[in-house]
Amino acid sequence: MSTSYFTAAYGLQYSSSFLLQPLIAADFLHNFENQKFIEEAERLEGLSRPVMSYALYEHKFPGVTQKIKKFIESELKLDIQNIDVFITPSDSDASAKGSLDKGHINISENLADEISKEFSNKHKFIIAHEVGHLFHRDGMDAKIAQIKNIALTNIAIYALAVTGCSFTDMHPLVIHAIGCTAAAAGSYFMHLKSSWHVELKADRFAAEKSKEIAKGGVEALQEAQKNVLQQKAKLFTQSAKTDSNPTLIEKISLALTDNEGNSYFESHPPISSRIAEIVPYC
Repeated sequence: MSTSYFTAAYGLQYSSSFLLQPLIAADFLHNFENQKFIEEAERLEGLSRPVMSYALYEHKFPGVTQKIKKFIESELKLDIQNIDVFITPSDSDASAKGSLDKGHINISENLADEISKEFSNKHKFIIAHEVGHLFHRDGMDAKIAQIKNIALTNIAIYALAVTGCSFTDMHPLVIHAIGCTAAAAGSYFMHLKSSWHVELKADRFAAEKSKEIAKGGVEALQEAQKNVLQQKAKLFTQSAKTDSNPTLIEKISLALTDNEGNSYFESHPPISSRIAEIVPYC
């Protein structure tokens, strides 16, 4: 197979997706404030599920969503008119989608149960962190970063393929496989860097609000650190009785954590890095 033939075929395969990225980006930015686009985004992002969950779980924790909204309005000094809070059967404590103009925060049953008993500074940090995502429009930034990532990945794969065909005698399919693997690895670490930046920014947003909230953040992260280390100890202690059966991915993730409970292959930054980011605000 000649280099020129391979280059043409490979270029045809990837140029279509690559050329679409600017169009997708332009369309996304143009329609971001468009009401129809927002309504469609809500539907695609599964807003209906939190609404259903809200109806199902709100009665179990009366007053919790009102507590959270009052905290956002009175202590964070933000308008809550366009922010909804939903209680969902989620494994993660909390998550956020949208912006302050149109967004919602999901909290888990476990977190709602804790807040119903005591709305501590630890809980306030968790909520403020999610509000930080809304404040910074991190959902929009993530979409743009994803588009850039896809475009750069395609460029890298194509460049590696052309270079490989021009200067080596390897079979084009082997070059293709190497290029895809290298580009996928690069794309993954680019995603991690972007995700870590977003999470640390949300941590700073929460910690800046008050010393008490910052201290609550350190407490929450230290508790998470302790839980990770306990899970890792159970994983490597065959005689230990565990309440849950971790998946293969979870086992690998726990195995790759260091002695401080830090994982360098997850969407959130290492716990010790997050604590170090918050401590100056305490």
